[in-house]
Amino acid sequence: MKKNLKVMATSIALSMSMILTSPAYAGVVKRNATGAAAKAAEEQKKANEKKENEAQVSSETSSQGQGDQTEQAHAGLKNQSPTEQATQPQKEIGRDNPMTVFPRADYLGPDGVAKDPSYVTSNFEVEVDKTISQCVRSSPDARWLKMRTEPFVYPEINPDTGYPLWSTKPFWRTDGSFDVYGYLKQFVARKKDAVTQLLVFTDSEKRDNSVTRMELFFSNYYEEHPPYIPTDRDAFSLWLYFPAEKRAENDFERNYRKRELQILAKDFHFYDGTIHWEGFIDIDTLDTQPTVKITGSENSYIYLAQVDMLEKIMRNYLMNPYKKSDDIQDFNGTEHFTGIIYWPDF
Repeated sequence: MKKNLKVMATSIALSMSMILTSPAYAGVVKRNATGAAAKAAEEQKKANEKKENEAQVSSETSSQGQGDQTEQAHAGLKNQSPTEQATQPQKEIGRDNPMTVFPRADYLGPDGVAKDPSYVTSNFEVEVDKTISQCVRSSPDARWLKMRTEPFVYPEINPDTGYPLWSTKPFWRTDGSFDVYGYLKQFVARKKDAVTQLLVFTDSEKRDNSVTRMELFFSNYYEEHPPYIPTDRDAFSLWLYFPAEKRAENDFERNYRKRELQILAKDFHFYDGTIHWEGFIDIDTLDTQPTVKITGSENSYIYLAQVDMLEKIMRNYLMNPYKKSDDIQDFNGTEHFTGIIYWPDF
């Protein structure tokens, strides 16, 4: 009988020990236990809480990282401009998380220049399409798209980049260069009977293969190919002047020229008039303006400020050229000036 009582007492003691040290009864242990048992229970509770907090932080960090990647992949659906990098130190130029993965696996050529967007490949016939390297060694005839036989509507989003056509972000390359040629290839004539020309020029005297400017034109084919009369005389033109373009100066210009025209766009409407965008750089800062290499070239550069101007102008042109964008100024008579001026002549 005594033996049985001893066994029962031992069993009860073990059961109580298991109950008091289980997580469900941690509060009971904290209130009632004393000495080493209470201390051990308190330390166990703190350890459990620490593990729970670490697990929660890890989960939130993982979700945030996934959200960042998703936001980057779809940034083109938002009003996000990558060209704010102009305010960053020069060593940061071109680092703006360049897109390296596109829906089309063959989107980039071997020189890093973007190929034709898929909507161009399927809707236009290309007569001439050279690389920048070929252009600077032969003629400025870089690109010529045959006459449109029907109107064309730009896609809101470039299907190959996931970004709006005006966004410069997908055209920053991992080596810090900017693919201005690939960027301009997105824009093609949209009107019936219109053609697209994209020209690349170099300094014919220096012959050092440095690109001095690019020109983009949309015009009616029959303007220069009679006897047919154009049904629509509207046209668009864009000039980009690069640092290698050095214009001749006389004494008057050296003393009085205060700003340099570096980008010019004209949207001509036959029955209305012309809308002008003019991008200037203060001549006092011209020699210290940050530059980035032009993708596909050997030693050709574009001012970083021009990238910002190019994006703003093309966005205004695509969204509504008849209304000035908020990030573009009205006519500015200030002699020392860096930025874009918008003015219609009607």
